[in-house]
Amino acid sequence: MATKVFKNKNFTKRDYECTNLVYAVGETKPEGDFWEQTTEFEAVDNDIEFATGMTQLYISCGIRYFGYM
Repeated sequence: MATKVFKNKNFTKRDYECTNLVYAVGETKPEGDFWEQTTEFEAVDNDIEFATGMTQLYISCGIRYFGYM
């Protein structure tokens, strides 16, 4: 299976009071109705950290989650 990028469709702007989950990268869609597949990062080979300045927050069930602390 190919790696896919999913975006949190509820994320509108950064909230400095909490952790912000913005992207998830994996072979399957993460749990939750707020994830939608995106093609924003096909040109940069899924290098979200480099393209956005976000950091990888954690990995769960083979899915990498990116956002802001």
